[in-house]
Amino acid sequence: MYGALLDGIAPLGLAYLHTIGDPAGPMLAELRTRFGGPVIVNDGWHAMTDERTARRRVASGLADLVSAGRAFIADPDLVRRWREHAPIAEPDPATFYGGGARGYIDHSARPE
Repeated sequence: MYGALLDGIAPLGLAYLHTIGDPAGPMLAELRTRFGGPVIVNDGWHAMTDERTARRRVASGLADLVSAGRAFIADPDLVRRWREHAPIAEPDPATFYGGGARGYIDHSARPE
């Protein structure tokens, strides 16, 4: 089904393909090959993507980019933290998509 979808949207010249699931699995590997453009992967909803996993996905060729939504919600300065190997905060799912500021704009730069 997803292969047919990719074939159907290929003429649109999409900028990237974003997948959720095991990027090492056969289905996503086929989609990556079939798409032929940049692929962003996300391992899914179970384990939060960490720096090591993100770097491994790109280095292995399974992805061009890795999304890390929950980690970014917990740490808006995640890129700096990963670059500096600094500690990161644990995300609070109770604040996700709740409509208020808590969990989105109430962060301050945490001292290391």
